[in-house]
Amino acid sequence: DVYKRQGYDHTTVNAIISDAGIAKGTFYHYFKSKLDLLDNLVDRIIQKIEETVKPIVESGNGAVEKLRDLIHTIGVVKIDNREILLQVIKVLYRDENLITRHKMYMKSIEKMGPVYSDIIMQGVREGVFNTPFPEDAGELILHLGSSMGDVFSRLLLEIDEKPENRDMIWKKLRLYENTIERILGVPEGSLKLYDRDRVAEFLDQKQV
Repeated sequence: DVYKRQGYDHTTVNAIISDAGIAKGTFYHYFKSKLDLLDNLVDRIIQKIEETVKPIVESGNGAVEKLRDLIHTIGVVKIDNREILLQVIKVLYRDENLITRHKMYMKSIEKMGPVYSDIIMQGVREGVFNTPFPEDAGELILHLGSSMGDVFSRLLLEIDEKPENRDMIWKKLRLYENTIERILGVPEGSLKLYDRDRVAEFLDQKQV
């Protein structure tokens, strides 16, 4: 909560300790720094995503519906945690945090890659996806998503000065969706993974 109220840069360790009602020694027992705490918050968001998408993966729905529900559900979790995510973006896209940013992305891919691959393998069995590498396609999609995430984040950080970035973000999302369709061998426009209103909801409530 203190990050949301004051922002990362204006939040001191003392403020975090006071807000949490703990001793300084307790804080440093669990976290090395503010950045370490931010990393922990990202872990919690990833864990929340894992818990939220588990029923989707275990449902009896077809692969296309599962993939669509998966993307939409991840979007909802991000909207619900937008304030923290925007603070994370602002901090991670500093040059000195390049290694930390890479570690966070790899952690996300490690957790979510098997989820995507399971759905893709199901789609191949159903005959709705056509890829010779279903076991690896999920990880590839996430690596591409990581690269696109770099683009989205930089556009987002400049959106106040460049309102046209809103349309650019949507265009890049459509490009990513089109790339996923090609990887999975499905007709263009058939997946409909992203909802423009939901994207606008995230952008309209941006508070970097």
